[in-house]
Amino acid sequence: MKMLIGILFVSITIASCKEPFVLDSISYNRTLVVEAQLTNELKNHKVILSYTSPVDLAASIPETGATVRILDGENQEIVLTESPLGTYQTPVMSGVRGQSYTLYIEVANGEKYQSQTVVQKGVSEIDTVSARFIVNDANLDGLEFSVSAHSDDPKVSNFYRWEWIETYEINTPFPSRYEWVGGRMPVLRTNQVGNCWPTVQSGTINVKSSSGFNENRIINSPIHFVQNGSQKLRSKYSLLVRQYSLDSEAFTYWRTINELLSRQGSLADIQPGNLPGNVFNENGKRVLGYFDASDVSTYRVFIDPDDFESDGLRTTNPLFGCALGQYIVPTDSLAIFFRGTDRGTYVIYDDVDASPNNRAGWILVRKKCGDCTESGTNIKPEYWE
Repeated sequence: MKMLIGILFVSITIASCKEPFVLDSISYNRTLVVEAQLTNELKNHKVILSYTSPVDLAASIPETGATVRILDGENQEIVLTESPLGTYQTPVMSGVRGQSYTLYIEVANGEKYQSQTVVQKGVSEIDTVSARFIVNDANLDGLEFSVSAHSDDPKVSNFYRWEWIETYEINTPFPSRYEWVGGRMPVLRTNQVGNCWPTVQSGTINVKSSSGFNENRIINSPIHFVQNGSQKLRSKYSLLVRQYSLDSEAFTYWRTINELLSRQGSLADIQPGNLPGNVFNENGKRVLGYFDASDVSTYRVFIDPDDFESDGLRTTNPLFGCALGQYIVPTDSLAIFFRGTDRGTYVIYDDVDASPNNRAGWILVRKKCGDCTESGTNIKPEYWE
């Protein structure tokens, strides 16, 4: 049966990370999406509630004004507070291994939802995250990142799920020293815009099982690929891997989602109602999502692209498209320029003295060549080496 024409944003939030997975359908049906997981991290844990959107809306629709609570195995109630819209946060807390938890939701229209009770699972430790230069199945070359992990504890699940967060450094070739804020003369910038650190969260599903093997061990399981020539590999690069334990039901859920995505997001063959989630509506309405609880193991690796140059890794030239002196604007024309249509395209690199061929003025360069803050933060991360 072909139903749903729209985009089902099934983005299951782990820790503080929201990952959108787009599932095309054939006729639009408003469906609640529940994104929730507890970990052993001391923080505000989030439950994100949204509705699937029709095909002409490129975003999920947040569910506001809901009542959300979690009940643990000792009958202690954790009440969540909405902030921002559609996101419900616990007080600062950490989930406890072996403790059971149940999620209860009452949305604004009075409909009630409840998860199956889950028990927080222990997690295997990540042994290492490694990188190697490869040519993948799509005939693309680049760096493949793999994870290895194991556990000697027989109580730890042999079903794994990983997510990653990548951070890389950008160095602009002509960092802007001045900015125009109005008036006749530009002013010196108070913050540098030449070095930035964009951060990108994983948008793929990585699950694997060691079931059937003699030991609970994963060796060099690929989790991420960065294509050769990407600006991400122009300078230093870092990948943070987060590892979670799953039970067999959660593993089946994530594997099914992954199968849907491998079919380019088509639900023509698999109905969304058949997704094996663990959140249910009291009246039998369809709901998407999975509530889970797991400890988390993390591992951060830093990569210097120069270490892979002999393997064939190449970096893009930062000067490409950034020729110095694209514009030299006289001081008395600067305000006119920045009030024009190009004001958001260029930044002021530096001043220039008068010469026989030019009046005194200002050197303007393309924004991407002089201001990196549109790509990432200009505040160096504390963990950056």
